[in-house]
Amino acid sequence: MLDFTRIILKPYQTEKTYGQKNDPYPKYAFVVDKNATKYDIAIAFETIYGHHPIKVATQIRKAARTRSGTLHPGFTKTMKIAYVSLPSGVSLDPADQKAAKEDVKVQPVNNEYVKKQEVTPSADANANTAAPTATKTEINSGAEGGNS
Repeated sequence: MLDFTRIILKPYQTEKTYGQKNDPYPKYAFVVDKNATKYDIAIAFETIYGHHPIKVATQIRKAARTRSGTLHPGFTKTMKIAYVSLPSGVSLDPADQKAAKEDVKVQPVNNEYVKKQEVTPSADANANTAAPTATKTEINSGAEGGNS
């Protein structure tokens, strides 16, 4: 069995794979190690991304000749591509994950981390008055244990 971080090498982006992300069961393509099995790919995907895949399909793309203008042609690299299918409603796109999470920003301030959360106006406020959203700041002192 291979190390999980060395199984999935990089995402594989083409026009076809970009369109498969919007399917009812989204599919993502990755270039994987040539010796990795479907089971290894599924476990590595789950440990890295935190989602259990429904199905893993693999394809070995063999080397193709390239034109170089000489008598000795070049070749593209042989690679193994894994198509990972996820359950319906699950997405790996950062834009979708950002919308799903709360709007929390963590910024270092004077060697302490400040956690800012948006506070929305209460429901009983006048609907016609557009009040700006306020920010509530909490200071997490971390391991220092000091009270602020």
